[in-house]
Amino acid sequence: MTLLRTHIGQALRRARLQRGYTLRFVADAAYVSLGYLSEMERGVKEASSEYLERYLGVLDIPLSRLMQDVAVFALRAEQSIPDTPESLLASRHEMVESTTATRQLRELAALGWSIEALHKRCSGVSLSSLGSIRRGQFARVRRVNADRIGLLYERLKHTPAPATTPEERCGRSRTLAHAEANGWSRPVNTDTARPGVVTADPITAGVYN
Repeated sequence: MTLLRTHIGQALRRARLQRGYTLRFVADAAYVSLGYLSEMERGVKEASSEYLERYLGVLDIPLSRLMQDVAVFALRAEQSIPDTPESLLASRHEMVESTTATRQLRELAALGWSIEALHKRCSGVSLSSLGSIRRGQFARVRRVNADRIGLLYERLKHTPAPATTPEERCGRSRTLAHAEANGWSRPVNTDTARPGVVTADPITAGVYN
């Protein structure tokens, strides 16, 4: 099993490369030694919360976004998908078939999950993109978005949409009606038909709250 610090380092490095920043630039801007940041990215040293905050501040990305990327790297490691230096930079723009992501969003809709509710739990994918993917308007989507939707699906596929506030109840009712009208099915082996039954995913619970 790969150590968590390795995936954190991979996510930090990819975010830095995507912005075109050198490690020295980030080190100088974050007031952290170049050697320490290098070891953070290589997974040699644990990233302290203080230094991690500085690093993310320079890159201008939220912690929630970083943790989603960490989860993507962990998932790819579990599936034995290698990440080369080139793929770290290119993976953000790599395109994949949208069929799976569309199906996953539609199955979540059949559980009452509105696009707005999903967007709150899936930073990094825009509200309009989630809606377009669910409608099947894209033949292909970016791999990073497909990965994030896949992780969101795994977390929520056994969980009915919340209906605590009037807004949530309205969104859930509207989405359930839309899903029924379009013939969208619930996830296979999901027995969440009873309102109020919430089953937390044991792996991701607490990560994307």
